[in-house]
Amino acid sequence: MDDQPLHQSVDGRVTKLQADLSNLVHALLGGLAEQLAPFGIDALEYTVLGTCFAAGTITLKDLRGRVPIDYGHLSRIVSGLEDKGLLEKRRPRSDRRLVRVEVTEKGKSLLPELMSRTSEYYTLVLRGIGEDDLSGNMAVMEKMIAGARTDPE
Repeated sequence: MDDQPLHQSVDGRVTKLQADLSNLVHALLGGLAEQLAPFGIDALEYTVLGTCFAAGTITLKDLRGRVPIDYGHLSRIVSGLEDKGLLEKRRPRSDRRLVRVEVTEKGKSLLPELMSRTSEYYTLVLRGIGEDDLSGNMAVMEKMIAGARTDPE
C-alpha cells in the first residue's frame, strides 16, 4: 500500500482529474470549433441555438437554466445569434420584462448541417471506445456531478 497519507493521495488524484478534464474539454471544444467554423458559429452558440430549437420558444430565464453560463454571457451569445439572423428575440406586450427567443427560418435551415457535422465529429472522437467503457465513464461522471452538488455533512 502507498505510504502517503490518504489526503495527499486523494489530492493527487483530484489534481490529475482536474487536469484530465480540462484537457478533454479543451480538445473537444477545439475540435468542435473546427467543425463549426465554416458556418461562423462556435460551440456555445451551437449549444444555445440547438437548445432554443428543441424548446420551440423559450425565455432567456429558462434558457439560462438549460445552458450553464452566466446571464451576461448568455445574453451576448443570443444577441450575436440574432445579429447573424439565426435567432429572434421578442418581448410580449403583457410583460415587457420577459425576453422570448425563437430560432428563425435561417437558423432552422442551418441546424441540420450543424447537427450533422457535430454528430460526425463525436463519432470520430468516440471511435475505438467500447459501449461498456463509455457507459462506465458516463456513470462515474454522473456520480461525480451528483457528489459535487451534495453539501458535506
